[in-house]
Amino acid sequence: MRDYSFALIAMVGALGGLITTGCGPDYYVRRHSPSLVDFELYCSRDQAFDLALEFAQRNNLRVAVLEKSSGFVRFEMAHLDAGHLDRYCKFPLEDESGAPIVTYAEWVTDYAQQAEGEVLLTVLLSARGDSVTNVNIRGNWSATITQEGQPHTYQVASTNVLEDELRDALVTNTACEPKRSWALEDRMQKLKSLLDEGLIDSDDYETRRREILAEEQKF
Repeated sequence: MRDYSFALIAMVGALGGLITTGCGPDYYVRRHSPSLVDFELYCSRDQAFDLALEFAQRNNLRVAVLEKSSGFVRFEMAHLDAGHLDRYCKFPLEDESGAPIVTYAEWVTDYAQQAEGEVLLTVLLSARGDSVTNVNIRGNWSATITQEGQPHTYQVASTNVLEDELRDALVTNTACEPKRSWALEDRMQKLKSLLDEGLIDSDDYETRRREILAEEQKF
């Protein structure tokens, strides 16, 4: 088993820190920016706000700040365990290529260390008329891991899983789709099926959805 005990931490450069170990290779801690997802919904800001709150309730996100009049809401999920951390964000210690040296689960089980994290998910809803809303989602992820029994907290990179799940919950909701013809309805249902079956990802779905709706608006 490789030894990941940490004897010295030396910060180098503006891009991150070099961690040198007493009896192992060197690893890096890099600074990561908050995740960002930005898109449009074809429904009112109030409708989008209610759908975002429904998503939070289904996913055990605590509402930390709620300002419906300004379209601002901040969700919080604290005390994330290793399993949740591996799903939602990346391990903070990386090799030279930027790949995590281990998973959170391996850090806990194989190296008898501890790992816990939290996320602040900020959603800003801006009306673009009566029936179009711009949605801006920012995720701030942090993880605290023990190294030789001492806790260290890091800002970590998101996997964008939670952010994409929120986006998918909004854009695929029938309340946030414009009125459309039978032919368009059929095309949208087929596109949704591709997403549900895993044949396209959420980015492809959103791109194709916009293209289809743009075509409809020409007629």
